Amino acid sequence: MKKEQIKFLHYTDVHIRETNPPSRLGDYRQDILDKMTQIMEIAKDRQVDFTTCGGDLFDPKKPMAIKHATVIEVASIYQKIGVPHFIVPGNHDLQGDRMESLQEQPLGVLLETNVLRQMTDQVFVKGKIKIQMFSNPFDEEPDLSLYTNKSEKDIDVSILGIHIYSSPKGGSLWGNTKVFSYKELAGTGHDVYLLGHYHADNGAVTEEFTKGTPQTFVNVGSVSRGDYGDENLKRNPKVCLITVTKDADGVRVSTEEILLKVKGVKEAFNLEKKETLAKQKVETEQFVSHLQESSKVVKDTDDINEHVVTLSDSKEVRDKVLYFINLAHEELALKKGGKKGAV
Repeated sequence: MKKEQIKFLHYTDVHIRETNPPSRLGDYRQDILDKMTQIMEIAKDRQVDFTTCGGDLFDPKKPMAIKHATVIEVASIYQKIGVPHFIVPGNHDLQGDRMESLQEQPLGVLLETNVLRQMTDQVFVKGKIKIQMFSNPFDEEPDLSLYTNKSEKDIDVSILGIHIYSSPKGGSLWGNTKVFSYKELAGTGHDVYLLGHYHADNGAVTEEFTKGTPQTFVNVGSVSRGDYGDENLKRNPKVCLITVTKDADGVRVSTEEILLKVKGVKEAFNLEKKETLAKQKVETEQFVSHLQESSKVVKDTDDINEHVVTLSDSKEVRDKVLYFINLAHEELALKKGGKKGAV
């Protein structure tokens, strides 16, 4: 049997938006569209059969926040190479994480016009290789039993595209958001996992959680670098080329991580503002800690208001704290059947 191959390029979390994030210098919108153009050029150069996106193609969840001209430009970038483009809708591509909102979103327009295709039970055949792609709608707390491999019997490779927090060992973010381990995902029985949602770069790896059954996890992180996080300052966005090969020795999957050409940190980020925000964060945390500790003896609203004034030299900080404290008291009064302003 002669060797046959299917090749495709995976990327994720592009977060196209019209305006600059507070951390960015230059023209973020154009930087992102340039990256999209670069991704399509890589796909063309590597002669891929299709591309896949792990979700969050767009950033704002309100459909009117993206101009029609931007949607048209994105469509034009995709159409420059004559291959199919598949995507898993991410939480930023939806309103309220509801798939029902998809048709109203910019991504819905690209799907409706067939510029993009949703990665749902798609079968792709080339020569004697047959692969099948699955995905489920974004879910903050997914039930992995819904992702179990249900591919047809003659499928060579089963692929699951999933917009989920996942890493090699798993764990949690911010103390309460679950990060699924690759071992947990592997229990769903697919051959390849195309991951999105987690902006950190965990690379592309192949594991054998069951002896003799290799499974590949492609988790190369976000195309965008939208904020000041140290992970973004140090990370070079990348894409991943996945090759499925079938020959006399059987079927195997290989990966190649490809770095994108991006602006340097000093050119892309307002580092002076980063330092200012970091200082403000420390001061705020110290103030809140002081407030919590010293307010244990404060009994009523008037005492709280007077107490806050003594805790900070910043009128702006005091005013904001007092505003939210009084707002909280008003809401409590309403819940107890009182009237706003009664506290």
